[in-house]
Amino acid sequence: MMKTFAKTASTIFLSVAMLSACGDGEEDTIGNEVPDTDNDTNEVGDGTDEEDDDEEENEEVSSDTNMSEDDSSKNEEAHQDNDQANNNEDYTESNDTSEEGDNMEEEVIDTPETGYDPEEVTGTEEPDQDGNVVYPGVLENLEMPYIYENTVVYNGTINPEQNIRFELPNQHQDDTRSVDPYVSEEGDFSISLGVLKLEAGDELIVYVMGGMPHEQQFRLPIQPEEEGKEVVESSADTSDLEASIQEETSVYEMNPDQFDPDENMYQYHVETVGDAESVYLGYEGDSQLEQLKHISGSTYQIYFAEEPDQTVYFYIVASGVTTTIEEQIPEENESTDSE
Repeated sequence: MMKTFAKTASTIFLSVAMLSACGDGEEDTIGNEVPDTDNDTNEVGDGTDEEDDDEEENEEVSSDTNMSEDDSSKNEEAHQDNDQANNNEDYTESNDTSEEGDNMEEEVIDTPETGYDPEEVTGTEEPDQDGNVVYPGVLENLEMPYIYENTVVYNGTINPEQNIRFELPNQHQDDTRSVDPYVSEEGDFSISLGVLKLEAGDELIVYVMGGMPHEQQFRLPIQPEEEGKEVVESSADTSDLEASIQEETSVYEMNPDQFDPDENMYQYHVETVGDAESVYLGYEGDSQLEQLKHISGSTYQIYFAEEPDQTVYFYIVASGVTTTIEEQIPEENESTDSE
């Protein structure tokens, strides 16, 4: 009986011990699993926190990027506005400069006297030195019209107290000759070029002298031939002087009784003022001029063939002007009528 109890008690004790041992193991297992769960939770939490942090950082970066792009866009717009403003200022300055340049050009064009073009007629204060300075006093009464290939008589004006000289090429030589035209009390001058052959593109050297520190040199360019430019007139009013020359001039036909109607040859004499430089004959409808022969004193002579009842013109270069006298060729010779 006692043995049976003891055995039973021992069995119970062992069972309890085993149960206790099993309980401890299960507790250890559960205890070990909980930390794993906690660790996993922490790891997940940590990952979530890191993702949250990354998202916040990304949002901050994105925000910063957006702010940077906005700032850049604003800066670009500001730069563009500044550039546009600068361009507008440059355009305004450019227009102002252009307007000033136009005004300067207009002033240069309006400054010279009639017939004087600084782009084509240049003067120097000292011909022996380089430069292109025109003494202001020479421009006060200066008029130098264009001269042409077919010009025979040339008129212009300078200051009355000054003199003018033309350097003309010799007809059959390579050098030049100087011609000083007469200058009237009003400053008018007229020069006869005679049979001188002028060529377009060449230049005539002209000097104006007197009452200035240095003589003024001008280059007068020769223009291509133009109809009606055989006699180049100035714009000066010389009508009074021309009228007085006309009063002292006589044009008459010589030896009309010897006129031959078959040949239509006329002989004319022109008696004019004593200071006449030359006399020319021109025909109506014909631009060519013929120079009369100086035979004595103030008398000039010419033979020419012309149809009766035609108009001819005599150009008298004298006293600084060119005076034109119109003459009508008689329809029939008086001596022929009397016969």
